[in-house]
Amino acid sequence: MQTGIVEIVGKEALQLQIDETMHETKPHGTEAFPFQCYHIHIDWSSLRETAWHWHEELELLMIESGTMVCSIGEHSLTLQEGDCILINSRMVHRFERPEQAGFASCECISILFSSEIIAATRTIIHKKYVQPVLHCGADYIMFRMEVPWQGHVVELARQVCHICRTQNHMVEMRIHMELCKIWMELVEHLDEYRQEPRGNQNMVMQARLRQMLQFIADHYAEQITLADIAQAANISQSAAQRCFRAGVQTSPISYLKDYRLARAKEKLLSTHLTVFEIARSVGFDNAGYFDRSFKRAFGMTPRQFMRQEAEKNTLE
Repeated sequence: MQTGIVEIVGKEALQLQIDETMHETKPHGTEAFPFQCYHIHIDWSSLRETAWHWHEELELLMIESGTMVCSIGEHSLTLQEGDCILINSRMVHRFERPEQAGFASCECISILFSSEIIAATRTIIHKKYVQPVLHCGADYIMFRMEVPWQGHVVELARQVCHICRTQNHMVEMRIHMELCKIWMELVEHLDEYRQEPRGNQNMVMQARLRQMLQFIADHYAEQITLADIAQAANISQSAAQRCFRAGVQTSPISYLKDYRLARAKEKLLSTHLTVFEIARSVGFDNAGYFDRSFKRAFGMTPRQFMRQEAEKNTLE
């Protein structure tokens, strides 16, 4: 079992493993101990943003140096050195390069853990103390040092990192104890961040968004319309637009187009089909429009992209 800090350096290591619904498929920790702590270095000169993704685990993120923008659904937060945030389970989010000049990199600690590390699902502890936090309606919780209980959470999170780094005796037990202390603070102060009315709507929105994302993943090669995408979640076209804007900050049709281009990029590297055949296979009927869209998205035409990759392989 790996509980120590995992070094992640550069753009390649931040290419997240996600499925068609944006679910991050990489396991964090093990089934026996669903916890992992990552030490992440992001070089903004080689990375603009990570992919939109979500996971069952909660994510406790601490910025050690530099700056990043954390987008969580419809929220966009600029995080700086010393900031600490908890991203709730199953929330669609991504990390982005800040627009301000002068921030070349960001160093952060990311702690991902399943709520079951606090208590197993069937227990009274999970029902009384874990579920209320998971279902509180808050997409995220920011912790400020000037608020005593929140500052205590930050110190506890730092203690978890210290345990991971030093690999002390009984490391799993020590991590579990510190996470339980954090959870007790969350339960004790639940009323300060609870957002029940909006939270219920947000849970529905996230569920509908995942239904529509899955529909796009299953049918992107077909000539589908906004009406088809909306029907997948049994909602109106305007409601589908709102879901996508709130969840991934784009429209359903723009997301569909980007998804098709991403699949086309993969096929350009993995098949011997012609460019037009690949365009048709991902839902583009017009080769000229496909070329223009590909260049707008990736900075080069499909043929230029294939030549560039071929030259890289020759050099290797």
